[in-house]
Amino acid sequence: MKAIGKLCSEFSDFLSAFDKLPFDETARQTRFVKRKPKKIIPRNFLLGLIQTALGHGKALSNIAIHIGAQIDDTVAKQSVHERITNESLVFLETTLLQALLQRCESKREWIKNTALAQHFRRVLV
Repeated sequence: MKAIGKLCSEFSDFLSAFDKLPFDETARQTRFVKRKPKKIIPRNFLLGLIQTALGHGKALSNIAIHIGAQIDDTVAKQSVHERITNESLVFLETTLLQALLQRCESKREWIKNTALAQHFRRVLV
């Protein structure tokens, strides 16, 4: 049980990195979004995909359920299928890369600013 709790806290830590990302701008640059979405915004699409990938079942209906939970509405699996394209893959890769870079940068800044790191000439992360 402790491992599940630790995994959940690490996942929520990882998701906190998504709060500062420019989802709409990245979605437009990668051509994932061409006009303003009515129901499924890029952030909810990405988080629904991540939750489905980490959970059980990888079906379109599971992705639709997770996206629907994000927006408090129902989402058809057909609409999810229509959004899974090459552009969505590029959007996913770009956003995850931005999140990882942001997370690494914040860790590096923390290490640099602590008193412990000042005792060493070089700290490898």
